[in-house]
Amino acid sequence: MNLNREAPSIFVVLRKKEVFQRALFTSVFVGTLLTFINYLDYFLCESNMLKTIKIMLTYLVPFFVSIVSTYLALRKSALKV
Repeated sequence: MNLNREAPSIFVVLRKKEVFQRALFTSVFVGTLLTFINYLDYFLCESNMLKTIKIMLTYLVPFFVSIVSTYLALRKSALKV
């Protein structure tokens, strides 16, 4: 049996509620862990804008990694014969 399914686009994957929720959870969990590892001195000292931007990026990176990995996994499973 040949199931020739088309791979979903990244935009279709992004609209799925469960994908967004998983990415958000991953972002919060990994982002918090990385923030404490990398910026413990920030919480103990004065703040500045550059450190604040770095902290925001610390949360955005795992969010996008989770979304892209979900997209690639769905795409791979759709292309399997």
